[in-house]
Amino acid sequence: MRKGALRSLMEQCKQDAGENTQRANELASDAMNTLFEQKKIKVEDFSILALFEELVDPENKLGKSADTKTIMEAVTASAFPTISGTVINAAIIPAYEVAVGPASRLVTESNATKTGREEIAGWTAGGPFTMRPEHTSYEEDAITEKYWSCDKYDFGKIISLTREAIFDDRTGELIDRARNIGEKGGLLRNKIITKTLEIAVRSEQGESASQAAVYKGTAITAGNFYNATHAALIDSAGINKNLLTTAGLGTSGALNNANALSAKMLDEVGDQMGVTFDSLIHPPDLFETAQELIYGTTKRSISATIDEGHLGNVWKGRFDLIELPFLSSATDWYIGSPRKQMKWLWVWKPETKVQNSDSESAFQAQIVLRYRFSWYGGCCHTDYRFIVKNTE
Repeated sequence: MRKGALRSLMEQCKQDAGENTQRANELASDAMNTLFEQKKIKVEDFSILALFEELVDPENKLGKSADTKTIMEAVTASAFPTISGTVINAAIIPAYEVAVGPASRLVTESNATKTGREEIAGWTAGGPFTMRPEHTSYEEDAITEKYWSCDKYDFGKIISLTREAIFDDRTGELIDRARNIGEKGGLLRNKIITKTLEIAVRSEQGESASQAAVYKGTAITAGNFYNATHAALIDSAGINKNLLTTAGLGTSGALNNANALSAKMLDEVGDQMGVTFDSLIHPPDLFETAQELIYGTTKRSISATIDEGHLGNVWKGRFDLIELPFLSSATDWYIGSPRKQMKWLWVWKPETKVQNSDSESAFQAQIVLRYRFSWYGGCCHTDYRFIVKNTE
């Protein structure tokens, strides 16, 4: 931003806030976030030293020789923490979103009601939709207790701004560090979602056994969750199949056989659920195969001895392709409607907070300000009939 623009913005916000400093800072941050979203400004437009000179020391009374505690107090009394925090956040969040990537399309997000483990309702069948004979009352639906557990954890990282970073104008270094922790936070969430899909141990959350599918207080193993019958598991349905073996993606009939299972899923009372699969989830190793299957104009040839180039591709555009880099198998793939089954609960969404340094930090490490990027959430399954696993 041009020199003096931030001071002008702050003066306008103070007027709009009735000289309420905290409210003025919030208004300035909101205005900058809007400009970032509209791409009228970018992170590279800012310099930490320029922000300091304009918002903290416009009269150049402080210099490199000033005591760190004095600098810290001047920074705290200014709009510098809010404005610089907004810039840091504008570097972190895009990097985070890119790193989470398509994994976010596997889950339905909701707000948590408490920290730690939380019980949430699973998919319930209810009773049949019945006819009401004349002169009779409508039948009341039955409520079935069916809950799954979701564990949530707090993850985060702190970046410290030192006096050296300000006066040596290490803006590039600071922004790089901000983008790095944003990326790391996004990759972590991607990995947790992927491991939840697989019913794998989420060591990032301190698990020794997977808690990705906990039904009525009992953790279900991957072998029992993805199963050919579920004869003694989850309401003892005994008929629903969500596992196909010898079904490598691209082999004859594999996609059709997996998709056909959607029509065969039954609820607890034996009625067809009417599931429609909309997503195909695969590792990077199957990228080319998946692209050919879903976006090719003609049917993908399964055998070199069969000329299928004259046939139209019936699967074209049928599924949303979701590539997950952290899948543990290079050959396993999944098909389903994952958002109906997988939930992500937020205690708080990704955010950047600014903390003023204390005298001890200022004295020992020349720290003037600290930025914390964190999120608090967790992922779990709430059913098993909306995703089918396929293995070679």
